[in-house]
Amino acid sequence: MKTRTFRLNKLVRDGVFDSMIKLGQKPQTKRLKGQALLLGLRNKIIEEAQEFDPKSKKAVRELADLAEMVEQLAAKMGISYKELRAMQMKRRKEAGVFNRGVFIGELEVPKGDKWADYYAADPKHFPEIKQ
Repeated sequence: MKTRTFRLNKLVRDGVFDSMIKLGQKPQTKRLKGQALLLGLRNKIIEEAQEFDPKSKKAVRELADLAEMVEQLAAKMGISYKELRAMQMKRRKEAGVFNRGVFIGELEVPKGDKWADYYAADPKHFPEIKQ
């Protein structure tokens, strides 16, 4: 019987790995630890977020997967769920939530405003538009 090989390059849930073995699949693996595991979880969050479709019947499942990865990432960083939730509530109090759906395309900042330096320090995320 011929086999097919696919490059996955992704972190998977323990149960997914176990299922692959039971099915006779042969994954080439490595165990991520420390910083590599943190980056693997971050990349998994990005992957899942890009796949998320709010119109999908799997939307709640995908959100649950994202929540699981956030919790796992926090735990690996030594942050308890209670601490994470407390920070979430603090951020809500400080900056609000996303109820109004405000999206800012461009922002004109007065000269001398402290935020101009903040945005200018990160041109990858906040490129300055020259006029």
